[in-house]
Amino acid sequence: MKFSVLMTVYVKDNPIYLYKALLSIIKQTLVPTEIVIVKDGAVTDSILKVLEKVKTKHNNIKIISLKENKGQSEALNQGLLNCSYDLVARMDSDDISTKKRFELQINVFSEDHSIDAVSGTTEDFSSNGKKYGKRLLPQSGEKLYQFSKKRSPLNHGAVMYKKEKVLEVGGYKKFIQVQDYILWADMLANNCKFYNLKEILLKVRVDDKYSRKGTKNYIKEEILLQKYLYEKDLISKFDMYINILTKIGIRIFPKKILFFIYKKLLRS
Repeated sequence: MKFSVLMTVYVKDNPIYLYKALLSIIKQTLVPTEIVIVKDGAVTDSILKVLEKVKTKHNNIKIISLKENKGQSEALNQGLLNCSYDLVARMDSDDISTKKRFELQINVFSEDHSIDAVSGTTEDFSSNGKKYGKRLLPQSGEKLYQFSKKRSPLNHGAVMYKKEKVLEVGGYKKFIQVQDYILWADMLANNCKFYNLKEILLKVRVDDKYSRKGTKNYIKEEILLQKYLYEKDLISKFDMYINILTKIGIRIFPKKILFFIYKKLLRS
């Protein structure tokens, strides 16, 4: 089965991490048919050199250039429109895909054509090599649906989905940090079917990611997210209030405590 990989890059991306991320894509047991990379505004010369270098290692890399930085949601939407195939795998510019990731995901789509999105376990790590645990998700069915009422049901950086199904619900909405959860909510409301592999598909570079989750913008988006889930009839009003209280309560902790909560309570 042919498929695309979709990645966005912007000026603040680390070129070394970007190169490692791209190498993890082209050294898969099942190499993607094409790689679509969206430059979200002007990028550094170092990033451009990485992109040129990788183009010599893969014969079908498509670079989409946005004149201005539009944010990841818009960049992903533009990238989706330029993906040649219906199956699209997401990949962030600083993470590492495990060697059999795409092979495992394509196998699921091949065996069950009713599946619309396949994700799997992710493992957090820091740039110095320290591991912070795994994000395990329910595999499928009612258990996954119930899980989605409190937490994101798919690991975005590790997902492969049907482009057609994503475009049917309008693609990514203009959120900064919860656009993936919003997309899953839209897809669930549209009767899409999800599946999570138990295997580790992606190693996620955390470094500063957890500290950013305590910002005011994140709290604001968390409230909008819960209201959105309620409007989509995915949660009750009671669930909405409980989720808001719980998640805002966590966000107001100091960064060190927030990081501890994620490592010890939200990762295995």
